[in-house]
Amino acid sequence: MPRTYIPNPTLPQKAFYLLLLYFCKVTWSLAYTLVPPFLPALFPPPTQKKSYPPSRRPVWFYHPTTYPPLHGRKLPLYINIHGGAFTYGTPRKDTLFCSRLTSQLSCLTASISYRHAPRHPFPTAIHDCALLVECILSDPEYAEIIDRSRIVVGGFSAGGCISLALARLPALRETCKFAAVVAWYPKVDCTLTFDEECVGLPHEDVDHTMWLFKPAFEWGGARGVRLDDPLLSPALHVAAETLPARVMVVAGKRDMFAAECERWVEDVVALRGGREEVGREGRWRKVCGDGGKVVGWWVEGVGHSFTHKIPRGNTTEVWRVREVTKEVVEGVGEWVRDVFDGTI
Repeated sequence: MPRTYIPNPTLPQKAFYLLLLYFCKVTWSLAYTLVPPFLPALFPPPTQKKSYPPSRRPVWFYHPTTYPPLHGRKLPLYINIHGGAFTYGTPRKDTLFCSRLTSQLSCLTASISYRHAPRHPFPTAIHDCALLVECILSDPEYAEIIDRSRIVVGGFSAGGCISLALARLPALRETCKFAAVVAWYPKVDCTLTFDEECVGLPHEDVDHTMWLFKPAFEWGGARGVRLDDPLLSPALHVAAETLPARVMVVAGKRDMFAAECERWVEDVVALRGGREEVGREGRWRKVCGDGGKVVGWWVEGVGHSFTHKIPRGNTTEVWRVREVTKEVVEGVGEWVRDVFDGTI
């Protein structure tokens, strides 16, 4: 029987969960404050920083080289949402990705944030991001230059979950219909336990620290809500009419969330009709459906957050991971370009 709710913890468990969550928040906050000045190439600054009332959450904008657009042309918009288990993180985490994507696609990129658990559990993050999307689209500086038919939303880990939820959010669908969603290694079935997530994963690939942290993240982010909620567990609602028209899911095969992502994408592809593509030299596998509108990209030899790992060393394996990661990130950018161009 799948889980429906997070069990109520005892008082000692709750204290332990809070300790773990705030340890993560403080540690990552310090890391993304102290490290970027020493690695400017990995953390390029945005073109502009803004905040909008009433949330005052930060929005980091990246402008293409041809900005403002000439002759009344409008720009496609990519909205990025950072990860961090709904508990920590800032737009600073994704500066390199956003900067490169903006340059690759000549689009406008907005990297948005949200209030964090445990103080603000689900669905606060989703509604915060939905509000910021509406604020961006009504901002006098950008409203007239954004092509509303070419808006793509994407995110990493928790940000990927939020991206999938935004595409299904009824209140937002009335004002903004996303052309596509790009979800990097999201969790798509929150009813699964840690042991169920690790079924089929080699022992050496299991992140055993998550056995300790996962209950705290779950309690902090999803306490008191149904775990089979469509906005929290899209894998349980494949046939819903609000399923995004174009969706790409990317995950490393060593990721504990990879199996549930694969099952969900394969269900969607089967629903819409599709095919399977074998990766180059076995470095990845793609599952495609509906004329390329639904894509699952499963990358061999990498785990969770592989796009944000800082390579260490100069071994053959390190260079292989660097090369594969670069190819995947650029390949996702090309898929988004095809969405913007109307090819798919």
